[in-house]
Amino acid sequence: MKNPTAPIRPHLRPLLPLLYVAWSDRVLTRRELKLLDEKVDQLQFLNEADREQLHRWMNPHRPPTREMVQNWYIQIRDAAQQLDSDERVSLADLGIEMAKSGSYSRGNSFQVDDRTRTALRELEEQLGTVREATYRSLFPQRAETFESPSDRFDPTALQALLDGEHAPLRNALRGLLTTPKFELRTPRQKEEYRNLTLSWCHELAQRGYGALAFPESVGGEDDMEKYAVVFEMLGYHDLSLSIK
Repeated sequence: MKNPTAPIRPHLRPLLPLLYVAWSDRVLTRRELKLLDEKVDQLQFLNEADREQLHRWMNPHRPPTREMVQNWYIQIRDAAQQLDSDERVSLADLGIEMAKSGSYSRGNSFQVDDRTRTALRELEEQLGTVREATYRSLFPQRAETFESPSDRFDPTALQALLDGEHAPLRNALRGLLTTPKFELRTPRQKEEYRNLTLSWCHELAQRGYGALAFPESVGGEDDMEKYAVVFEMLGYHDLSLSIK
C-alpha cells in the first residue's frame, strides 16, 4: 500500500478539492463516475500518469483510504487559508490556489490558464452542490457566506415548467385534494375503503372531472389531455381513486 502522506503529483493538486468533496460528501454513483472519467480524459494539463492516478482514486471498488483523504483535507485547508477574498469561494477557485501555492509553483512549468479554470469549473458543476457542513469544514472563515442550494433554486419556476399549460387544472385539483373531504385515512376493512373511494368519486363527478374523457354528444368534454392530467394528479393522492 502506498504511503497516504506521500507527495502528490503536481498536476493533480488542482483536483484535490473536487476529489475530497466527491468522496467525503457521498458515494459516487455510476453516472457521476462516468462523467468524471470522461472529463479527466479531456484535461489537457494532465499527462498519462496523472490520468491513471485519478482513475485509481475514482475506483468505487478501491476508494482512497481514510488516511489519504485526511491528508488531502489538511492540504486543502492550508490552501484555503491563503485565499484573501471574502466572497464565497468555489472548489475550482480553491484548486487554482492549490496549483499556485507552496513549493509546487517554484520551478514548475504548469500554468493556470483559462482552459484549466474552465475545466475545473465544469468538473465542479458535474459533481453538483457541496453540503454546507463540508463547505464549512474547508472554509471556516467564510462559513457565513455559504450559499445553500435553496438560495440558488427557484422551486416555483420548476413547478411552472412541470405543470405546463394545464397548471390551472393541476392547481384546482391540488386544492380539492387537500380539503377535509379528501382526507387520507387508513380504513381497517376493505368495504370501508371501497365506500371512502366511492364517496371521493361522487365528489369528483359532481365537479365535472369524470366527464372530461366522454364525447361531447353525451355531455362530456372529449378532452383526453385533461383526463390524463386528472388521472395523474389523483394517483399522487390515492392510486385506488385514480383507477376508479
